[in-house]
Amino acid sequence: MTMHCKKNDNVLNPDNGKIDSQKEEKLRDFKLEKDAVQLYIGQSVKVKILSGNGIYTIAFSENGDKVAQIVLSEDKQAFIVKGISKGRIIATVTDTKKQTMQTISITVFIPKIPEQERIADYMSPDRLSIEDIKKKAEEYYQQYKALEVEINKLPELTDELYKAHKRTQEPITKFLKDLEVSFKNNPTDEIIKKAYDDFFSYGIVFQTIELMARKAEQFRKQYPNESHIRDLISKTFDGLHSSQEGQDLVSGFNKETLPKYNEIVKFVNELNAKF
Repeated sequence: MTMHCKKNDNVLNPDNGKIDSQKEEKLRDFKLEKDAVQLYIGQSVKVKILSGNGIYTIAFSENGDKVAQIVLSEDKQAFIVKGISKGRIIATVTDTKKQTMQTISITVFIPKIPEQERIADYMSPDRLSIEDIKKKAEEYYQQYKALEVEINKLPELTDELYKAHKRTQEPITKFLKDLEVSFKNNPTDEIIKKAYDDFFSYGIVFQTIELMARKAEQFRKQYPNESHIRDLISKTFDGLHSSQEGQDLVSGFNKETLPKYNEIVKFVNELNAKF
């Protein structure tokens, strides 16, 4: 590709102090701010042009244009490098007026997957007024709905690997839908108290586990030959939390399920960082 930067070819004649369009422009040395950049997919990095003559061509090593994109900034004072896919390539930038070139080593990484955070402990409603219980139940409900949105962005689990997990999850999904209807239609105090407990246990904790399972399945599909991921998944989503609720459930999640899942994340991040 060729990029153009407008230049004024007229120069000042030192003999008479007038503009002389016939004299050749003195070309500047071509120099970029750096010769290597590292970035993540989707990230953009600016490489300043410290000195140059306005018209450049860019050539990539093999398949380089599939790994990164390079464009001239609007002010013509820098190149913008954007990561497209994982890879390590060389881009050669040529100042076509000066006929000099400089290479840029570009390394694009997959963004680091964040670890799952712990869930706050269950708070007993025994000392709360019914108004406060309802307010808190509404907060739990909103958290559940937000998790539901994220869950629905990922494919449903179909592999036998999640058989024990699905045995618990499927009836809970239906239960939450029924509870939502009851809670949103002039609920009694009994329904409000039930919503407080169940939107926490099933709406937040269980749905967080479902989201984690769907993410883990995407990791497994990304690295289908990595048996270690499959082993970690089978240990993490074993359905053993199905008989727990309230503080027992959240404690079990934070102490057992969470560390196992984050071990999967750590391992996948290590794989993603390799070339």
